[in-house]
Amino acid sequence: MRRKKILVINPISLFPKVMASQDRVFNMVKRLSCDHLVDLATPIRNEKELKESMEKLAGVCNKFYPIPAVNPSENLLKRKLYGLGSLFYYYLFKYPGNYFYNSRKYYLSKFSGIISKNNYDIVQVEYWYMGKIFEKSGNVRFKVIDSHDILFNKRVQELKNRYGENLSSFKRKYLAKYKELEISSLKLSDLIIYITATDRDTLSNLSFANKNIIIATGQDVDFFKNYNTKPDAKLILFYGAMSGRANIDAFFYLRDEILPLVKKEIPGIKVMVLGANPPNSIKKLHNGGNMIVTGFVDDVRPYLARANFLVIPLNVAAGFRSRIVDVMAMGIPVIGTHKALDSIEMKNGIHGFVTDSTEEMAHYAVKLLKDSKLRNKMGEECKKFVTEKYSIEATYGKLSKYFLKYEEK
Repeated sequence: MRRKKILVINPISLFPKVMASQDRVFNMVKRLSCDHLVDLATPIRNEKELKESMEKLAGVCNKFYPIPAVNPSENLLKRKLYGLGSLFYYYLFKYPGNYFYNSRKYYLSKFSGIISKNNYDIVQVEYWYMGKIFEKSGNVRFKVIDSHDILFNKRVQELKNRYGENLSSFKRKYLAKYKELEISSLKLSDLIIYITATDRDTLSNLSFANKNIIIATGQDVDFFKNYNTKPDAKLILFYGAMSGRANIDAFFYLRDEILPLVKKEIPGIKVMVLGANPPNSIKKLHNGGNMIVTGFVDDVRPYLARANFLVIPLNVAAGFRSRIVDVMAMGIPVIGTHKALDSIEMKNGIHGFVTDSTEEMAHYAVKLLKDSKLRNKMGEECKKFVTEKYSIEATYGKLSKYFLKYEEK
């Protein structure tokens, strides 16, 4: 087994951390660096991102390559024209925005330049729409795509959830193009990293020649597990990146459909909405009493520690809900839909409750609020479960060992 030289390319800066995917890439790079020589390249939008990245990546990876997110040679007019070009390609060719922007010649040349100047054994890109790099970099020995989600499947859920089952002709063509581009990109790799078995099975009928490996999103479980919890009376947690449509819809489903049923049994319920970038429609609900909206916080643990349990009633989901691991590591049970919780592979009735029924979610919320012994027992089971299954070593350590064993033929 030989130590490898690896380049990891992420489409956005890892800092400030507002999305679980940033944690995934940071922790993956950190663990891979224990066994390999790992470089990281990301776009950087401003000096603040650059400063924080340089500080927090020092000692984590071998080299960090910050790529200015805007080509310095492009003036304001040129950038506006490029934005119009994105809309043109979307409406005419159905190209997703992420694919269009990350396929820019500017980015491709920057990333390809890094690859050509170094003798990497492995180049790993995050998300399918970064796979275009492999078309422009002919000297990549072993090409890896970390899928994060099967995104075309998520887009289908999002559009049908918003517009209903009978989508317009344009939207159906957009989804078909999205799927075509995603699959074509994944086929460029030698290895696909899936986050869940469900993601892998979604593409199992497409006869990929690629090898694949399942690497769940690992967490520093001890960072959460050893923090003391002290739940507030009647406080329920909603936790997630609040800029996403799926989480926004799930919050209002909790507020408008589930909570009224809970309040019939237990008046005085309080809800904490924990997560970065909540929209104004949610921020304005904050009153510091029965509705607490935190926005971004540097350390989520003091906020999680106040929760009796997490409710996450997502109707749209794909990939892995890594923030649930944080919650469970602190001994906090969870209630949610199958789409929210099936990827975690938790056991219904042991670590919390899984149901798609509004009435049942409300019933289980009342049950946990009234029965502290059950809540504490479930919390202990949660800690054991995520420690065994979703620690850094159980996930990214597995990938690192895979790369150690890989040898170019």
